Amino acid sequence: MPTKAAPANAKQWAIIELFGHERIAGAVSDFPFGGDTFTRVDIPEVVFTDIERIDGKPTPVRRTIAAHTKLVGGKAIYSVAFVDEATALLAAHERKHLPLTNHQLLRQLAQLPLNERRALLSIEAPAATPAPSLAGEPGGAGAEQV
Repeated sequence: MPTKAAPANAKQWAIIELFGHERIAGAVSDFPFGGDTFTRVDIPEVVFTDIERIDGKPTPVRRTIAAHTKLVGGKAIYSVAFVDEATALLAAHERKHLPLTNHQLLRQLAQLPLNERRALLSIEAPAATPAPSLAGEPGGAGAEQV
């Protein structure tokens, strides 16, 4: 029995497993960049309740991980499961994939040789650019007490 093809402009949703035991879910499409084509994964916003200790007491805190996009090279993909939107959203909420954070940048910076680290740190940031707070960290932009 023939199946109906999705309209050309319809979003395609997937759960993608990457080498390195990482799993992401969202709307997928092709994205040409630098003479190659990547898989673009638009990961939806995830809102969840976490427990944080405030004044020594477990307190529910509502956290938000902003929607973000990840480009993945074809050789990094282990498997793709094409799913409906509801399944992809459920998987995204389960995985709670975080975009690159300041903490990860600091860890990478610490691994650089001292002269390279000093050169990078001497680069001036544009004026009036506030330092972003990290979504999902205590007191970060993504946290609010429930």
